[in-house]
Amino acid sequence: MLQNLKSAAKGTIIYGLANVSIKLIGIVLIPIYTNYKYLSKEDFGVLGVMDITYQLVIIVFGMALYQALARWYYDPDNKGSQKSMHFSVVTVNAIVCALSFLFVYRYSSAISNLLFDSPEYSKLIWILFASASINILSTVSMMLLRLQEKATKYATISIIKLIVTLTVTIFLVVYRHRSVQGVYEATLIGEMCGLLLISGDIIRNSVPRFEFRKMMKMLGYSFPLMLAAVSSVLLNTIDRYSLNYLADLDAVGTYTLAFRISNTIKVVVISSIQLSLVPILFKKLGDPDLKRFISKSMNYSALAVMFFIVGISVFSLEIIKVFSSNIAYWEAARVVPILAFSMVFIMMKENVLIGLQITKSSITMGTLIALTALFNLGLNMLLIPRFVLYGAAASTIISQFGIFLLFYYFAQRKFKIPYELKNLFVLIMLGLLIYLVSVISNNWDLLPRLIFKCFLIVIYPILLIPLNFFEPIEIQRAREFLKKYHNMIIRK
Repeated sequence: MLQNLKSAAKGTIIYGLANVSIKLIGIVLIPIYTNYKYLSKEDFGVLGVMDITYQLVIIVFGMALYQALARWYYDPDNKGSQKSMHFSVVTVNAIVCALSFLFVYRYSSAISNLLFDSPEYSKLIWILFASASINILSTVSMMLLRLQEKATKYATISIIKLIVTLTVTIFLVVYRHRSVQGVYEATLIGEMCGLLLISGDIIRNSVPRFEFRKMMKMLGYSFPLMLAAVSSVLLNTIDRYSLNYLADLDAVGTYTLAFRISNTIKVVVISSIQLSLVPILFKKLGDPDLKRFISKSMNYSALAVMFFIVGISVFSLEIIKVFSSNIAYWEAARVVPILAFSMVFIMMKENVLIGLQITKSSITMGTLIALTALFNLGLNMLLIPRFVLYGAAASTIISQFGIFLLFYYFAQRKFKIPYELKNLFVLIMLGLLIYLVSVISNNWDLLPRLIFKCFLIVIYPILLIPLNFFEPIEIQRAREFLKKYHNMIIRK
């Protein structure tokens, strides 16, 4: 099991580099997006709404077929038809995206009116859809790189795509003053570059034979996953749609900044862990230590995620001020910790989800997420009119906690795993306590404030030792590693 954990950790680091590079677009560009010379606060609100629309387009028209391919790829019955299955998935996605784009292009003004009560953003709508369509096609083969454990190539393509997108975005927004449309024109160019880079793998991993029967089974598996993914995105983003309709684009702009900062945890840490861990878990199907491996991976994943949650929450005020000199956005600092702590429940939900994936319970997954998304919508309608930004954030964390509990209950009934819930509770409560203690220093001078907050971050994992979060063998292995590392430095 230790070797598998090391392999997962190595993959997580490589995928993390790729995801960090991708997230850099959103982070590096925040000072530009929040600068009134380039985007107004309302424009930033439009960008927030378009971001979640982009996610929904990819999920709906991609039909989660890349996930079905991942589930079928290593099935012993399909070893002779892996390339033809890949070809079939790419073909279906290409046809659906082409036909859908024609529809969106024709009715882009109506869609703009639906989202913003104005046809002003019609061109932006079809540029967004074109970009999403290309992303759908390349995602299938990028999944193959993960399945074949080609993490370095995956990271290389992602980083090149980042550089292109980032460079073009700065040029169009800063020098050509194309506002939000420039952002998505750059995204389109970046996606085209990514598709070009992965095209060789698309060809090499394809045999022009359509697997009709297997595609029907894969669609039967993926369609509930697509509905689940739509519900999941709505669960994670309905707050911004609700703010758009129940408040205004100005509030969406502030909330979008808070979300982008906190969501770094999901994109960089949680996604990296999942990208590396899921293929290993599927390969271990049938192994006697699978359940213990899943349980321990939950602990380690939660520890990594909580460390970043505490760090971002404790320094939320400083982070917001660094990335936005515009005082109109500084209220976002109070929202960041609420959204950040919701991320631990997202990570825990992703981990318990493996039990439902192993048992192919995609309908159960879709139903649970859809119900939670509706619950979240109800919370938003209840809380946003009264508390605006804080109502939206509270709805998010309550809903994420609720969906974790639902997934845990039903997954345990189908595939029981001995999770260490007491340790997870201690981990979260200690992190919350650390954050609450840090708040008392927010009015201090900068230097003592930074020293105090850094001290709190450092002692967080240390305090877990007397609280028995780690097993004795884990502490012993950590000491051996530190001793070995120390000796290597001394020899040098």
